Amino acid sequence: MANRIAKITATIIAVIILIMVVVSAIKFPESKKVLEKELKNNCFATEGKTEVTITSYNIECGKEVDIPEKINDKKVIGIEQYAFRKKGITKIKMPNTITSIGDFAFLENELTEVKLPNDLKTIGYGAFETNKLKNVIIPDKVEKIGHYAFYENDLESFTVGKSVKEINLFALTKNPNLTEVIIKQEKGKLDTGVMGTKAQITYTN
Repeated sequence: MANRIAKITATIIAVIILIMVVVSAIKFPESKKVLEKELKNNCFATEGKTEVTITSYNIECGKEVDIPEKINDKKVIGIEQYAFRKKGITKIKMPNTITSIGDFAFLENELTEVKLPNDLKTIGYGAFETNKLKNVIIPDKVEKIGHYAFYENDLESFTVGKSVKEINLFALTKNPNLTEVIIKQEKGKLDTGVMGTKAQITYTN
């Protein structure tokens, strides 16, 4: 019965993700023109008035990305969904001002390492799905790790910070070389059964 429920849940999530991908692929003419104009002479497209989030990236600026703390004198506080999807980037450096990474933000790239911002609080659905990450440390302020967040990477080690309250389904699935997950919390505070890994779990407090 439990296996059947798990399969149904997985199917529903897969359908939702498929719908999200299809919807994201639809480009309305006006918004597409605005985006193209903004990226013509800039590395990043952004949205926001006093603080901004990154919505897209100009790959002509290179495969090694260094996101500044401010763009046009406005603090960068987040990365929107699909912002860096399929850009072929190999390296990403993010400022500590970033507090959220959206759904599929870095989907299908060539990232081998990432240092997550110290003030980061949320990591969205499939945020780093299908990359080549080997070792990931989740900062202590992160509270939520989305479904499929690190799905299909080359993870060997994964460390979960003190404040994580939720790790969603299949966040670590398809990482065959992952041998240990370190959780900086007391055992029992976090539901680890949904992570999608058979790696040894070590608790430190």
